[in-house]
Amino acid sequence: MRYALKSFYGESMHFGISTAAPARQQVLDFFKGSGLEVESFEPLGRESGRGTPIGGLIVAAT
Repeated sequence: MRYALKSFYGESMHFGISTAAPARQQVLDFFKGSGLEVESFEPLGRESGRGTPIGGLIVAAT
């Protein structure tokens, strides 16, 4: 995944949040206690069944 990001976007990945089910809960847990509130989470892929999102967009605010 790191190689794909670097070769396609020219950007390095420094950290990540697990997208294992339930991806939404992984995001909420990551930001819990950070002083940020998750306003929205849009997964890139399915969150249920056998699908696992490949990433997503998170909007968080103080």
